Amino acid sequence: MHSFWQDFRYGARLLRKTPGLATTVIITLAVGISANTIVFSWIASIFFHPIPGVADADRLVVVVQGNPTGQDGNTVSYPDFRDLTAHKDVFAGAAGVHVQNLVNMEVQGQSTWIWAQPVTPGLFAFLGVKPQLGRAFLPEEEGPDGKSPVVILSHKLWRRQFDSDPKVLGRVIQLNRISFTVVGVMPAQFKGTTNGLSQDLWLTVPMAHLLDLSGSLDDRWDRSYEVLARLQPGVTLSQAQAATRAISRQLETAFPDTNKNCGMKLLSIVQCPYGAQGAFLSLFYVLLISSSLLLVIIVANIANLLLVQAAGRKKEVAIRLTMGSGRMRLIRQFLAESLLLAALGGILGIVLSIWGVDLLSFFTPKTYLPIDLSALMEVNWQVLVFALSITLLTGFGLGLIPALQNVKADLNSTLKEGGRYSTGSGGSHRLSNLLVVAETGLAVLVLIGAGLCCKSFRKVLEINPGFDPEHVLLAGLQLTPSGYDEDQGRAFYRRLLEKLQGMAGVEAVSLANWVPLGFEDTGRPDIEVEGYQPQSREDMGVSSIIATHDYFDTMRIPIIEGRQIQPSDTRGSNKVVIVNETMAKHFWTGVSPLGRRIRYGENYFTVVGVAKDGKYHSLKESPQPFMYFHFEQNYISNMNLHLRSHYDSPSLLAAIQKEIRSIDPRVSIAAAMPLLDVMDANYFAQRILATLLAGLGLLALMLACLGIYGVLSWSVSRRMSEISIRMSLGASPWTILRMIVLDGSRLMLVGVVLGLSITVLLAHHMETFLVGVQPYDPPIYSSACGFLILIGLIACFVPARRASRVDPMTLLRGE
Repeated sequence: MHSFWQDFRYGARLLRKTPGLATTVIITLAVGISANTIVFSWIASIFFHPIPGVADADRLVVVVQGNPTGQDGNTVSYPDFRDLTAHKDVFAGAAGVHVQNLVNMEVQGQSTWIWAQPVTPGLFAFLGVKPQLGRAFLPEEEGPDGKSPVVILSHKLWRRQFDSDPKVLGRVIQLNRISFTVVGVMPAQFKGTTNGLSQDLWLTVPMAHLLDLSGSLDDRWDRSYEVLARLQPGVTLSQAQAATRAISRQLETAFPDTNKNCGMKLLSIVQCPYGAQGAFLSLFYVLLISSSLLLVIIVANIANLLLVQAAGRKKEVAIRLTMGSGRMRLIRQFLAESLLLAALGGILGIVLSIWGVDLLSFFTPKTYLPIDLSALMEVNWQVLVFALSITLLTGFGLGLIPALQNVKADLNSTLKEGGRYSTGSGGSHRLSNLLVVAETGLAVLVLIGAGLCCKSFRKVLEINPGFDPEHVLLAGLQLTPSGYDEDQGRAFYRRLLEKLQGMAGVEAVSLANWVPLGFEDTGRPDIEVEGYQPQSREDMGVSSIIATHDYFDTMRIPIIEGRQIQPSDTRGSNKVVIVNETMAKHFWTGVSPLGRRIRYGENYFTVVGVAKDGKYHSLKESPQPFMYFHFEQNYISNMNLHLRSHYDSPSLLAAIQKEIRSIDPRVSIAAAMPLLDVMDANYFAQRILATLLAGLGLLALMLACLGIYGVLSWSVSRRMSEISIRMSLGASPWTILRMIVLDGSRLMLVGVVLGLSITVLLAHHMETFLVGVQPYDPPIYSSACGFLILIGLIACFVPARRASRVDPMTLLRGE
């Protein structure tokens, strides 16, 4: 330990003698280590804490179910959930949750909108989460006919709405005007079963029927439950998968009408298709690979710097070896120096990581959903172990490279070397060249990846969604909590539209039960088309919405054939529907769809217009059929206001709320946001990739060029005697300049070819993340390589110009 301490003290003295080099190495290492640590912390939070606040989640699996067309789905029907999880030989337990809903909570006369999630009663016991206060749901609270309706509060709601009152248990709150009793408060760490979302309270699925929130408990067609199961000890995922397939076949035989081709399968909790796993994990993998490549480039760059420094210590090492010092002793000395550098870089990198993990919040989309990514932005002990590991590996790698180059050198040759500029050996120079080629190749790979993602992001922004999102404000309204029946609801909405249409600055206003490119699905009702014979297993489900007649004017969706919905299309008139171009071409090929009929449920709807195609669920989607039903003929109590105005959103929102209260003070806006924010949330993944990869690409470019510059500067310093002799024998400065630039260009071109080869082999993996761009895009490839070559030539020119301006006589006199 004494000798180790001596080595570190000697290394610290060397760092003090070269503060510029030490500072450069420490800061560069910190950048590389922090970039990897930040991305790893995001990934680790998903792997180690897939459901925040739940311990032993590694045995959890997600159950997903298809539909009759054979397409994969994410949710399961309640009866199928009960049948599947009854097999105790495979599953130690299971629980189901329904999608969260906005409900109006009233406490002591004060109302607010909160997020409530219906769950099966045994959820918390199944997850092993104990309430901080009170109790979990009881088995006898399975249905609303048992005890009085009860709820369990989240920690944040308890703190925000009840001031962390420990006497909250037993309090009665109103949810949509129905009384519920508070029986528990969950701990702060548990926010729900979906990573990335934070719920306000939970109630049982049967009790949620009192609020019309949950899906059917006995209809196998209603696949609306997210199901989690825990494997029995000793049961592997593949064994459980085989058992699940067998159970699915049994259900198909027993219930062919609803379960034909609707096979169920299991996914590990890390592969969960919804939540942070589905939204971020594959994206984080790309970022981790890119940041790892950046760290390799950084290590190669620093290794070159240390090789240059070590070349000046060759005689020192040779003398120490001649005097009896062991080679391992000298290797340990070099390792101590590099580990000291790496440790300082690692400490700074961890500090940067603690700040940098919050970068994810910068990309969090603006939305009314209860998004909470705080669990992804924590530096825990697993992250610290990772940061320490890459710091140690980096330190050992950086120390071994110069150590092995120095201690294996021939002592006699080294001691006989003379001359002021005869530093370094051919072996170390070849190694430096190899490192430059490697970092140039990796820089090409990162640059092309960044270029593809940036171009893809630009293409996303250029996509025409089929409507005009500018200056449109959305406001969600729910009339059920205020006790409205259908006739009262129709009258309320009719009067509200009249008031808002008369507001100054309002261009158009309408109602719709769904927002394009939003977070909720439209639903896909199965239809029958007169005169159309479906093919075998053809999916006859078509996405649709319900809207008022001014919807197309508000959204500026062109009607290319026929007419819009008219005020004259009333409840008593023939039911009408508008279809989009894709639907018209699919079901009525070569003929006009106007006047044709569609059957949905027990009703027939006549096609009166054809709307231009748009983007409905994703900007990446291919054209798909879509229908627009009339609100007057298909009443729904919960609707979204779509209001087009050039007024700013806050003032407009206040004016809308004022008009609503003038009609009924009990009604309030549940959620509101500009339609542009909905659009922005739809391409947040492309924004993250484009922004972060662009930053990593620029760093890789800068480091690769610094590597070329460093190697050429070292080469010039080693060849000063040769250059002086050449110039004394008549070589012109231009000849010297060309010689040095050509040396650097050869290294750069080899690196570019290597990088292109690797990129071509791996580019197809990027296809998932690209929109409107092919993974083998020639302009991106040529631009990335051309830009790297241009910057590299500038890096070559600086030492070459210095070499061409030397005074040969002065140098030879020094020799």
